[in-house]
Amino acid sequence: MIPQRAKGYLRYVHRHRVARYVVYIVLAVTVWYSVTQTNLTDKLVVITGPGVDSLSDTIRSNYPSVDLEEESGEGQDIDRLLQDSLELQLDKLISGDQNVTLDQLNNVVTEEEIANMKKLNYKHLLNKFRCNEKSTVGYISHSLANEGLRPKACIYTFIKSNSQLRRILRTVESVQKNFNHAYGYPWVFISAEKLSEAFKATVQEKLTEFSDQIDGINTEAIFGLVPDEIMEYPAFIDSTLASNARIDLFDVPHGDEQYYRFIARFHAGFVANHTLLKDYDWFLRVDAGLKMTCMTDYDIFRWMQDNSMAFAFGLSLREDRRSDSSFYKAFQQFTEKNSEIYKAFENRNMAGYLIEGGNSFTHCSYSTELQIMNLNFLRSPGYQKYFKHIDEVGGIFYERWSDSLIIGAAVSTLIPASMTHHLSHMGFQTKQHIKCPKDNNVWMECQCNCDQGSDMTTDESITCMNKYNYVYTFH
Repeated sequence: MIPQRAKGYLRYVHRHRVARYVVYIVLAVTVWYSVTQTNLTDKLVVITGPGVDSLSDTIRSNYPSVDLEEESGEGQDIDRLLQDSLELQLDKLISGDQNVTLDQLNNVVTEEEIANMKKLNYKHLLNKFRCNEKSTVGYISHSLANEGLRPKACIYTFIKSNSQLRRILRTVESVQKNFNHAYGYPWVFISAEKLSEAFKATVQEKLTEFSDQIDGINTEAIFGLVPDEIMEYPAFIDSTLASNARIDLFDVPHGDEQYYRFIARFHAGFVANHTLLKDYDWFLRVDAGLKMTCMTDYDIFRWMQDNSMAFAFGLSLREDRRSDSSFYKAFQQFTEKNSEIYKAFENRNMAGYLIEGGNSFTHCSYSTELQIMNLNFLRSPGYQKYFKHIDEVGGIFYERWSDSLIIGAAVSTLIPASMTHHLSHMGFQTKQHIKCPKDNNVWMECQCNCDQGSDMTTDESITCMNKYNYVYTFH
């Protein structure tokens, strides 16, 4: 008899028909063995060897009607029939049918079948978003096709210097406690200066200590450096003009900082291809010093992946108008020259978040303090072409264009609105901002440790959240 907990998981999976039969097998086996406390190491995906029937053969032997329907010439989709057959088995498992066991579904998943299912999922996503393989969404969809499986994800934090150790430890502890202790996604730390071995060891010790105290799931810390060339002016920038700009913007936040501009450029155009991040599809970006204050008791990466999302944010912010006065002009220049990229999702995107009244720039962006990004978006040819244009205009140095502004404009226009998500349940606190769910039910369910009265999510003097919500309701 299947325990109630396992039945609940199976019902949830069963409702998502987009997932192919490999997803059903992997999840079903995972639930069954987790309930019976059996080691999953060799059970989750087993490669078939000589003499072992394929999944298709196994289903056909149990359900000969599949072959009969295929031979009847009625033009039915064999993949659809195979999936329906497996769903029938899962229905029996859920109902407690003693004649069907998960052993029948084990030892039959091959690497080739998994690859084929990903290809089918990918084609479905292209149809769903009405795009082609070369589009920005087509690029993202390669990772979304991993639906049902563990995402290739990490938690990312930029470290300015060795002096930030205490801030990093606070951030690590809060994120592990409120989310990652249950999943063990690795932490990737990239810094502008070389960190001491003592710094690295202390961070890893903190992760190990915290894992041992809760559930023993190991979490790795990986450290790397910003490439040297990023910390220098590119050849097309006039350093004298850049210096004058910093003087003119001395009273704008970060306006007089050269360092800030180098790092903003790194995050806007190069971070996704960094050696330490190139093998990941996703990262949860958290600022050094951020304290996560609410519990997320599900795999947020998996949720993003399985729901075809590409970008999620904690706070929507309004940029200082003095820092980006010519950004919109540069953005328009790009869109006019590259209409095939810009108009791919016209009327389906969040352009209204960026532009209002037809031609007025809102100066709205998405805070990078807490953000989830599909890194393939930043790697896509469409985004890279966009960044190259913005970069060469020079506003990063001649004004103070932030990475949140540059990326936010692309998110609002180069992908459908349905691929963006507000992390309304995630509370956090930094030196500048406090986000705390005002919904009492959410606040209690997420075990939040924050003051709802201090939340600034909808404070229109500094955020664009009301604007985001208004535009999003039309999609």
